[in-house]
Amino acid sequence: MTQRLTYHLESTKRLNDRQHDFKEGKSVDIAINELLRKIKTARRDDKHILVLSIDIKGAFDNLQHRAILKSLDASACPRNINRLFHSLLQNRKVTLLTPQSRATKDQKQGCPQGSCSGPALWNLVANEILYQVWPDNVNIQAFADDFVLVIKADANRSLLEDTQSAITQFSSWCSENELAISTEETNYILFSKMWSAKLKDNNTVFQAELTALHEAVIYASHLPNHNTSKIHVDNGASIMASSNSKSTNKTARKIFKILLSNPRIEVSWVKTHEGNIGNERADQLAKDATQHGQPYSHTKLPKPHIKSLLRKRMLEEWQTSWKNGDTGITPQHTPELGA
Repeated sequence: MTQRLTYHLESTKRLNDRQHDFKEGKSVDIAINELLRKIKTARRDDKHILVLSIDIKGAFDNLQHRAILKSLDASACPRNINRLFHSLLQNRKVTLLTPQSRATKDQKQGCPQGSCSGPALWNLVANEILYQVWPDNVNIQAFADDFVLVIKADANRSLLEDTQSAITQFSSWCSENELAISTEETNYILFSKMWSAKLKDNNTVFQAELTALHEAVIYASHLPNHNTSKIHVDNGASIMASSNSKSTNKTARKIFKILLSNPRIEVSWVKTHEGNIGNERADQLAKDATQHGQPYSHTKLPKPHIKSLLRKRMLEEWQTSWKNGDTGITPQHTPELGA
């Protein structure tokens, strides 16, 4: 009977492709790869991402028979199979013999996990939430009774609102089917939009190091007070400059003030090119930023570059005055300055 139901559901493609358990051609590896693909795509699109893992409390034990039959009727299942399950699940009673008497109670829920029909019937009911219309920035997938929602947005506020809306939609489905979300087993992870900036070509490496450290301490200073943040830097000069309250560098002084008022933020030096995974990753991201980073206009041009520009401009004006002068004979013999 269960095999006939499963054959009908799979041959007619009634089961949602986002259910990755109890289905031929699906596995936990495929589920994980699909989840990672969604996360990577959203990060590549420069989005904030929240991944919400939802567990249904005692899903199989609390699966309502009326929900099974409702989903069965909606599946266009052959009449003979439909009637068999209706006959099996309606008017069920459980009797328990006690020393005092016989106790009888109606059985209206329960489809033990591990039973022959349990997986197929659960997938049938879970189909409903998977087939619901979700916003374009919300993706849902399931592995048996474990669901994952991936919500992406351009801004933190939008992410919060869209996540709350998705939770409300999922909770409504649970309420309709008398299922409860396990708050103990439900977790989330946030992938914030990755900050990536590109300085002007004339900025120095030292300026880039200080800019990155400045942005890092600003970010850490906005984290909850109970969090201790450790920032690892492979540029010793930037650490020394930012530890000096009288530094001539304005950015270094800003870093010093932030660190002074936030003792929970620690800055330490790490040796570069020593196989440190985090440091190697930071170097790679820095290289990527030179090609794909957003223009960063808060860093001024370095003094040596400004002096070079001024010297070039001075020589150009001097050359013009020298060439166009109408007194003296020296320009006639030496028309080009510095020649």
